[in-house]
Amino acid sequence: MKIVNLTPHKITMKRTVRQFSGMESVLQIPSSGIARCSGSSTVAATVEGVTFYTSTYGEIEGLPAPVAGTILIVSRMAMAACPTRLDLACPIRLVRDDQGRITGCEGIEVQPGAAEYLAAIEAAAAASRSADTSAEHSAAAASTKTAWAGLAQASRSDADLEAAAATAAAKQAAEERQAADLAATSAAVAAYQAETDRQLALATELAREYDAATRSATAQSSYATCGFTKGFQRILTKNGIDVWRIQPKDTSADDVHGGGYSKVE
Repeated sequence: MKIVNLTPHKITMKRTVRQFSGMESVLQIPSSGIARCSGSSTVAATVEGVTFYTSTYGEIEGLPAPVAGTILIVSRMAMAACPTRLDLACPIRLVRDDQGRITGCEGIEVQPGAAEYLAAIEAAAAASRSADTSAEHSAAAASTKTAWAGLAQASRSDADLEAAAATAAAKQAAEERQAADLAATSAAVAAYQAETDRQLALATELAREYDAATRSATAQSSYATCGFTKGFQRILTKNGIDVWRIQPKDTSADDVHGGGYSKVE
């Protein structure tokens, strides 16, 4: 329910916060405009010296059209001028301070026959409260669902981060192993190359020494007769390495020491 104050002053009244507990609060409704109404009184009759008047009212200014669920607080004159407007009300049971000044009211007075209108407002308010409660429950459920979804997403994010970190660590470990294997292979290749170079140098040196020794022996020896075969049919001659058996009448000779055959020019 919405209450609109169309009087010149702020209206202060008591309000029961909880129907069954009896808790009360102060409801203050500031002025939202002024509904003005002009009126006049005429003498209707005089009976036994008593004058009776009738009042007539002009058109009300500043009065909006009715709105469902809204109560308009106006002056008593404005309410009397519109007896068919069930949405109009005026303050009743005024409350005064010690000096007689009006400080508020205990409630508001409505038009006769406004009970059904107020019952419709109360029914609408109850339905609205129920809808609000359902909406609050739905909003709370949605909020809880969102919170759980966020928590689940955060958990999944943490798990994804942990999985990514584990994958990165495994990749780094694999790269380190590959680097270590490559270093070991390079070291092995270098060692093999060094050993090969050493053996090649040694073989080259031995070959050089052997060649030098061979050349020296060949240079220092000359063919010389060292004897004859049985019956003096062949001459035995030698150099620094082999012993040769030569046929005097022929140019052929065979190597007695090595068992080979060669031809002497």
